[in-house]
Amino acid sequence: MVEIIENFKNQRLPAFVLVGVLPVTLLFHIIGISIPQWVKISGYKEGLWEYCDPSCTKHNCKPDWLSSSGAFAIISTLCLVGALVCLAVITTTKIFEKNPSTILMCSLCTSAAFFTMLTWGIYVGNTDKKDHLDAGFGLVVFGWILQIACCLISLISFREFSSITIGQSA
Repeated sequence: MVEIIENFKNQRLPAFVLVGVLPVTLLFHIIGISIPQWVKISGYKEGLWEYCDPSCTKHNCKPDWLSSSGAFAIISTLCLVGALVCLAVITTTKIFEKNPSTILMCSLCTSAAFFTMLTWGIYVGNTDKKDHLDAGFGLVVFGWILQIACCLISLISFREFSSITIGQSA
């Protein structure tokens, strides 16, 4: 336990920022993709996983583009979870070499942002209700912005760690 606290204390600023930002990003992403209010028009709701008309009888006739948008959302969620695991490894242990873990975390953050962009890009490109986008869509787009921030912070973290490692080995 003391070793975990010591490892955490030895982290640089980007790692501390990621410890706060990455879980919040994952939370916004999960809430955004799970609620059925991507489009809301006078009683009609539509999300990645269901349609709901005014009497709220669920429709199972999802178009293919909606299914692919949902698949990219799941892939993005898995990338974010993987990045969070990498961050936990980087900040709390000395078991793994930090440089590959940092590279993996940076790659997973970037992949999550790419797949989230595909999620909402496919949705907006194919829906005919663009004027009625609602909370779920907004949360995913806000989560995407946070994912871009996580990408940049993890790149800074990787650069700092690489320059320290190179400087120490010389």
